[in-house]
Formats: sequence, structure tokens, C-alpha cells
Amino acid sequence: MSTQVTITLPDEFYLRAERFARLANRDVASVIADTIKLSLPPISSQVDTLEPISELSDKQVMALTELQMEPEQDKRLSDLLDRQQSGIITEEERQELELIRKENIKRTETRII
Repeated sequence: MSTQVTITLPDEFYLRAERFARLANRDVASVIADTIKLSLPPISSQVDTLEPISELSDKQVMALTELQMEPEQDKRLSDLLDRQQSGIITEEERQELELIRKENIKRTETRII
């Protein structure tokens, strides 16, 4: 299922999307839709049980500030994000990026609860 949305984009962003679409032989709408899809992390079904950060205790907020990725994973995430931004990410790398994002969301949710 899809929902049609009308948005106003900065000219510079639209022109970049248009150039990328031309190079990839795709339509601009699908490029923008994929960009949004890849930019928004999946949200766990547990999200309804999580408190807004403004309602967390000081201890819980401090625990969130201490969350860090392992240096190797952080480097890999940066590399994958660079490849995604450049439009040269492979499907296997895209899946790896999604897995890293899901792991980080899960770690964050676990830390808050």
C-alpha cells in the first residue's frame, strides 16, 4: 500500500535527486521515496511503551549518552553511509546498513527500558 504525499523541496535537493534519477535511469519520485525509506529507521513495535525523552529520569538520559558503537562498527557504518550518499551502495551493503541500524535501535531501546 502507498500513500501519495505532496511536499515542497529545496531546489538544490530536487536538482540532486533529478540528476541522480537521470543517471540511474529512474524517475525522480522513486529516487526521493527510496531516499526517505532508507533515511528513516524502522521503529520497533515497542515504541508505544517507550517514554518520550523529556519524561525520562536523569539516570536514563545519562545511560543514553553513554551509548557508543564499537570503533570498527562505527567506521563501517560511516563507510556504508558514504557509499549510500554517493549512490554506489550495493544491495548486500544496504542490508548490512539496515542491520546495523536495527541493532543500534534495539540497543537504545534496551538501555531506556
